[in-house]
Amino acid sequence: MRVLFVGCLCIAAASPAAAADQYDLSGMIRPGLWETQTQQIASDGTAGPVETDRDCITPSDIQDFSSFVRGDDDNSVTVEEFARGDDFVRYRMRFASDDPDVDVNGMLSGDMQFEGQERYRGTMTFAMTVQNKSFESKTRIDARRIGDCSEEDF
Repeated sequence: MRVLFVGCLCIAAASPAAAADQYDLSGMIRPGLWETQTQQIASDGTAGPVETDRDCITPSDIQDFSSFVRGDDDNSVTVEEFARGDDFVRYRMRFASDDPDVDVNGMLSGDMQFEGQERYRGTMTFAMTVQNKSFESKTRIDARRIGDCSEEDF
């Protein structure tokens, strides 16, 4: 469920050198096997089930978060806000489809609070318009490091 990790850790819209420094969260989060619990809240307040996923987060993931959003999709992402302190990350990103046949655009924003290097909690808000129809949801996130990664986790 690296998508949620993306929500927390965003990318840079600046030069690669500036991006590497600005979005390097070394010291805020430790590499290892992470368990993430998420719960989506619909715009009408209806809460979905709590989902649990495990991912291996590597040192390079922590140093270069742009790798999380350079996936195979056709969406372009612009970071509109990224702020970090000793124990928090706040972000807002806008995305739009690069495909002229697909009318998709939206906004992803969130706030994450780090509790040491082995836990973070937060909320992500996702608003999207597809073919002139709007959707919005919130996701509560509670993630914790549960150990070291094994070969099976990669």
